[in-house]
Order: sequence, then C-alpha cells, then structure tokens
Amino acid sequence: GQLLAVSGPAAAAPLTDLLTVTDVDGLAGEITKALQQVLATISVDARQLDGLGATVVTTSGEFRIGALRGHHHKAAAEHIGLSARQAVLERQRAEADDELALAQSQLDVIGQRRTGAAGHVSDATTLRTDLPPIRDIVAAVGRSELAEEALGAARVRHDERQRARLTAEQAHADASDELQRIAATVGLPVDADALDDIRRTLDRLPNLADAASRAATSLTKAVGRWIDRGHDVQRARHDLETSETHLASVRDEHRQLQSRLATLEDSLGADYDQIVADIETSRVDLADARRRLALAHDGVGDAREAHARASEQHAAAVAARETADAQCIAALPHLHAVVEVPGLLVASHYTAEHADAPPPLPAVEQSADGLRHLARALLDAVPAPTPPGTTADGVRQSLRRRRDTLGAGWDVEDQQPDAEVPLRIEVTGPSGRSPLPQATEQVDARLRQMTSLLSAKQDQALRNLLQGLVAREVAEKLHAATELIARMNRRLTTITTSHGIGVSLRWRRRDDLDPHLAGTIDLLAKAPDLRTPDEDATLIAALSERIATARLDDPEQPYRELIAGVLDYRMWHEMSLVLRRPGRNDEKLTRRTALSEGEKKMVSYLPLFAAVAASCDALAERTPSAPRFLLLDDAFAKVSEDNHAKLFGLLVDLDLDFIATSERLWGTHSTVPELAITEVIRDADLGAIVLEHSHWDGQVTVSA
Repeated sequence: GQLLAVSGPAAAAPLTDLLTVTDVDGLAGEITKALQQVLATISVDARQLDGLGATVVTTSGEFRIGALRGHHHKAAAEHIGLSARQAVLERQRAEADDELALAQSQLDVIGQRRTGAAGHVSDATTLRTDLPPIRDIVAAVGRSELAEEALGAARVRHDERQRARLTAEQAHADASDELQRIAATVGLPVDADALDDIRRTLDRLPNLADAASRAATSLTKAVGRWIDRGHDVQRARHDLETSETHLASVRDEHRQLQSRLATLEDSLGADYDQIVADIETSRVDLADARRRLALAHDGVGDAREAHARASEQHAAAVAARETADAQCIAALPHLHAVVEVPGLLVASHYTAEHADAPPPLPAVEQSADGLRHLARALLDAVPAPTPPGTTADGVRQSLRRRRDTLGAGWDVEDQQPDAEVPLRIEVTGPSGRSPLPQATEQVDARLRQMTSLLSAKQDQALRNLLQGLVAREVAEKLHAATELIARMNRRLTTITTSHGIGVSLRWRRRDDLDPHLAGTIDLLAKAPDLRTPDEDATLIAALSERIATARLDDPEQPYRELIAGVLDYRMWHEMSLVLRRPGRNDEKLTRRTALSEGEKKMVSYLPLFAAVAASCDALAERTPSAPRFLLLDDAFAKVSEDNHAKLFGLLVDLDLDFIATSERLWGTHSTVPELAITEVIRDADLGAIVLEHSHWDGQVTVSA
C-alpha cells in the first residue's frame, strides 16, 4: 500500500524486454496484463535519465521516478513477486527454527553450568565459613619473601665484604713487608710500643729545644744586664768622686758668700730674703707692662689696616650686589622662558610608575627678590638630578636612533630656538601633537589599559586552551608517548642479540625540573574533564607565569610558537637506554659502556626498529590490514657485513616488511624467509636503464 503504480504510454525501450510476468498460483489474466502494461511504461534506456517525468531504470542500478533520481546495487539476483516472497519467508522461518533450537540447546547448557556454578558458590561459602582466615598465612608468606630478599641482599653484602676483607688482608701483608723494610733501613724497631716511646720522645724534643733556646736567651740577656750594671757602677763611682770634689768647692764658696751676706745685712738693716723677693716682683711687673705696651701698639696698626680693608670690601660688595641685582632682573625673563617650555616641569616629575602633576609656580615681581623666590620654588618643586646627566646633543642622538623604530602614525621632533633654553620635544601620534611627557603619560595609560585587557584575554585564552583541544591533545600526547614506550619495551623484551644482549627504553621525567613545573605537568597529564576548578585555577596561574617569562625572554616570538614551547612535553622528559646482559644487573647505556663495535651497532638499531614496530602495532589495533613497511635508504651504512644478517633477522622478528636500497646490500640471508630483489643496471653508452628482478626464498635466489 506504500507504492501505487499505474500504466502510461509505452516506453521505447520497455522493462518488459528484461522482465517477464509469470502466472503463479492462479494469478488472474487481467492482473498479469496490468503488470505487463506497467512494466512497458518503465524505460531501461539510460539516456532518458536526464529527462523529466519519465520513469527509467537501468541494468547498472540507476533509476528515475519523476523528479527523483538515484542509484541502487544488489549483490545477487533473486526472483520477485508473491511466490518468491513466500519462499523467502519459508526459508527465514526454517532458519529461525534452527536458531531457536540452537539457542534452546545453549540455554540448557548454560542452565547446567549455572547449576554447577551455584554448587561451587555454595561449596566456596561453606569453605569460607569453615576454613580459618588466611591473613596470617599471607602475612607469613610476605614476611618470608621479605626475609628471602633480605637474605639475598645480605649474601651480596657478605660477598662484597668478604672480597673487601681479602683485599684488606693483602694490603695489610704488603704494608707489613714494607714496614719491615723501612724499619731495617732506618734502624727502628717494628714493635708499636717501642715506636710510640720513640714518637713521644721525638714529640718532646721540640719543646725541650724551645725551652733550652729560651733559657739561653734569658741567660744572654741576664749577662748583658750584669755588664750594664757594672758599667753603671763605674760611672756612679766617677760621678761620686766628681760630686765630692764639687761639694768641697761649693762649701768654700758658701762660706765666703755667707760672710758677705752677714756684712750686707748689717749695713742695710733688712732681711735678705725680703729684698730678693721685692726685686723679683718688680722685674716681673716691668716685663708685663712692656708686653702690654707692645701689644697695644700692634693692635692699633692691625685695626687701622682692617678698617681700610673692610671699607674697600663694603664698596666692592655694594657694587657687586647692584650688578647681581641687575643680572637677576635680566635673567628673570629667561627663567620664565625656560619654565614655560612645554612638558619640562612634567618631565621633571615623571617616573616609570606614574607622573605627578608639578606644583604651580608663584607669580613674582620683576626684581632680584622675585627671581630668588621663583628659584626657591623651582628648587623645592623639581627633584635633584640623578647622575650621570645628559646633554641636548645626547638627547638628539637618542631620538635619531629611536625614530626609525616608532610605529606607523608616530613621529618625534626636537626644537631649540635658543641654545640657552632647554630642548623641546614634541610627539605626533594618533592622539595628535603633544609634548613628550604628556604623550608618554597617554601611552602609559593606554599600555596599562591594554595590559589589563591582555591579561583578561590571556586568562580567557588559557582557559579555552586548557579546556579545549590543545590541553586534551597534551594529555593524549603524554598518554600516547607512555603507551608507545610500553609497546616498544614489550617488543624489546622478546628480542636479544646473538650474544644475549637486550635493551629497554626508560622515558621518565627529568630530575632537574622545578617543583612547580612538576606539579603543572601532573595537572596537564589529566584530561580537562577530570580536573577540579581549583586545579584549573592553579594550572592557569602556573602557565600564565611561564608564558610571561617566555615572553620576556623573546618578546618578538609569535604566540603560536610561544605556546608550543611552553607546552613542549618532550623537554620535560629524558630518554635513556637500559642494557640487559646475561649474569649482570641492568645498566644505563653511556659512552663509557664496554661494548664491541658490532654490539654497539646492534644496540643502536634495536630501539629504532622497535619504535617502528610499536607504531605499526598501534595502527593494527584499528586497521589490521595496515602495512608494516620500513623504508631504509642506503641501508645499514658503515655496518660490517657480518652484522647484516643479524639486523635483517631483527626486522623479521619484529614482523616488519622493509624496502631497502643499497649499492652492495642484497639481503639474501638465512634470517630472511622471502625477499623480492630489483637490480637497476644503467648503460651510459646506450642511455638505457634495465631492471633485473629476482626472488629469494630463504635458501637460493631465482631470477624472474
């Protein structure tokens, strides 16, 4: 009832040429005729597919019904009609009966298994109730394993200490022989106590020598002092004799003077001591009077000279003041012109953080006091200059160097009509023409505004970044790298060289990473949907700081490259190759690892082949039919020929197909089960290239 077909004009190439209506199960003749008329209306001419209104169907599956056009393909031909549908229905019923019987049998089997499993569960429940707990057994087993490990470690330490003891005994024997030889050479005993007595005696010898030296020095000094005292005694005796002689002469003179004094006292009638004291007092008074008189004469001369000099200095000071006042009055307009230079006072207050508005200058009269008042206001308003200073020529040179670096729409111009007036700098920009300090303040305000907008946009960009494809890709890359290393190690565990040498890869986080970066890596390794809001905030802050630091290091770097460098997970990890050798512990492969040249080549190729095999394994999980090709251009160059078979065998063990090009390498080794070989032969004289094909079956080479 979903499709109504009516007959119409007969087509030039009708469908009845291909289909025939069969009268089955007593189909009426009228219905058969109607079906034939409908089939005659449908054309099988593919050229009528582009027309309108015609009903067309082709043998290739294309059809048109009015404006509807399409294409259909049927894998196998089958009858259509009532009888065909009945046959199909009967066949499907039979298949359903078979499937039902099969399902019923499987259900019976599952029921039997379920009954057996229920019995097992019941038995296990009974055993769990009846049997004692096994925690003590598990603990004992664990302790036993730990004890065995400790015993193994103790045995290793015992062996090491046994070797150390043997080494020490040998060293002791050598030292004893050397001691006997040295003792015999220098004539000393070998006994430790006797050597200690000799050592103590030798240790006391420096002290005894020092004491003897000090005693000799003291004796020398004492002898010197005794000699000096002897000389002093001789001089004292000589002085005593001289003094006694002088004393006798002085006594004689005293007796004479005493007689004369008695005579004078009798003649003057006064005491001698009083006369001598009065004479001395008069002499002192006379000397003091003479000194004061001389000072008075000197003071009068100095005062006259000072008065003359002061008069001259006063006259010169008055003249200098008049001149200075005139210069101040003349300089006042110049100072006004300097102060009025646009942006000068603003520049004196400008700092990198802010620009303070300069205080207003007072209005002063046209006099020296007015200049003084204005200068004092300027000194209070303008900060002291910070050395080293600069000159107008230096400013001009700086402007010339920076002028070419200004952006489009910006220009700077310096003006100095008067050499005595400071340089005037004006900036022309998007906001018009203004003095340099004012333009700087406008640019700083714009910069602060744009910085805040950039911070907000950067924060939002980081949030989008961390919640979007990049963060998910970083987490997936970290996970994929870990999985790839695991796949490679699984491959490498099954492969060793002919000497039993194997390798494994160790890919882990670097030890010298900043702890903050380590926390950031842990957060980045999480999928964005699994991070909490606090973790997102922590991650955004850490990445913002790293991006800001990277921007400071390279301000010109594009943002895309900046983000790529900050999120380069390869820089956070290090790759090392671990060597496995029979009878030895695993060790990290370094330049100093003892290996032959052939072993070095084999060990170098192992991780490379394993990387290709692991990548192919990952592809095979999604597309099992994906090729496992390895392309080797100039294969195994600089590798000795005795190692070629081993390298080809590694490729076969890793289930890798390969295409290798080489001037001398054919790959016909017993380790390769099958190989197609193409040799390129070039004839320079004929200008032709010939390809010769051959096949290696693991034993012989057969030309194709």
